[in-house]
Amino acid sequence: MRKLIAILVFAGLCAVLSAKSEIKLNSAEIKKLNIFFSNFSEAYVPNFDENTLNDDILLKFGIRHVYINKFSILKDSHDHLLKVVPMGLVDAATEKYFGKKIKSNRKKEFFAPVADSDSNVFSRISSLHDNNDCTYTARGLIYSGVSGLLIDPYEPSTDLDNQNGDFTADADFVAVIKKSETNHTRYIILKYEVTSRYPIEDTFNEDSPTNKVLSNNE
Repeated sequence: MRKLIAILVFAGLCAVLSAKSEIKLNSAEIKKLNIFFSNFSEAYVPNFDENTLNDDILLKFGIRHVYINKFSILKDSHDHLLKVVPMGLVDAATEKYFGKKIKSNRKKEFFAPVADSDSNVFSRISSLHDNNDCTYTARGLIYSGVSGLLIDPYEPSTDLDNQNGDFTADADFVAVIKKSETNHTRYIILKYEVTSRYPIEDTFNEDSPTNKVLSNNE
């Protein structure tokens, strides 16, 4: 009987600890994390963990991130078909989101093809748990679609159900993050795993100029 009571008490304690591990986020925190994770979904970052994160993943993310978010300040190539992406901006992006710089294949400049797209890809977090080891596990959904009615996809109050089917949840994601050592108001990502519900086309494929270096800067 005492053994049964002890088991029940232990089970109850585990349930309490488990319930406490989920972090209750306010609207501002949710929006901040939605924006944070959207940087990875919009750049079509592949699955990785601390053992598989490599310079190739970092470089592709850096180029894509800069192209998407710094487009207006990037210089054009001579034929105006490409945008020049400086190594300094790539370093800034990978340090900000991964806490590290690329070590190999470092060039002065990279480039990305200029392409028009009205599609929106963004993430929305559904939960955040404290792993009790200075890391946190986040879960959420990745959406895509086109709509001129969607003002702020990162705002928790934005009702995607009233977008007339313009947006769909294409994938689920789970990620492990921790506070940045240089800026405790920010997170860096340690692990990222996406489970697609439908095929998601990656317009930055292996043959894309995004993955090549400007020959005159080698």
